[in-house]
Amino acid sequence: ANKVEELQSKLKAAKDKCEDLDRMRIELEDAQKALAQKEVELKEREEKIEKLEADVWALTSANQELTKAKQQAEEELASVKEEVETTRDALDISETELQTSENNLKASRAVAVSRQQALDELEQEMARVQVETLTEETSLRQQLSESAAELSKLRNWQAWASDMDGKQ
Repeated sequence: ANKVEELQSKLKAAKDKCEDLDRMRIELEDAQKALAQKEVELKEREEKIEKLEADVWALTSANQELTKAKQQAEEELASVKEEVETTRDALDISETELQTSENNLKASRAVAVSRQQALDELEQEMARVQVETLTEETSLRQQLSESAAELSKLRNWQAWASDMDGKQ
């Protein structure tokens, strides 16, 4: 009778552990679902970063073109000024046309500065998003590692519980 009570007590303990394992398995499944959602969010952030990188590339390309145009405009302005100095008496160049060329150059410079500022802001945003993404990725990897460890514990408990059920 004492042996039966002892076995009944062990059986109840094993059943309680099985219930605990089932509850832990459900919690682990919930954690895995949350992790999958985080991975989806991480993928979306990576896509956003790729888009930002494409935008940065487009702005960089536009900035390079603008720099070339600025250089050409500066060269043209220098050429115009030289021509004005050497042929001032022969040519009737209006001061207004020269001023217009200088204004266009200033406008080009202003646009170049504005685009460079936009490019700098995009690069800062991209750096911020990359830091956030790395932080989240590290967190997700830690959660995944913890979930894997918890799953391993659950499997060990299930195996033990199965052995106990088989022995009874």
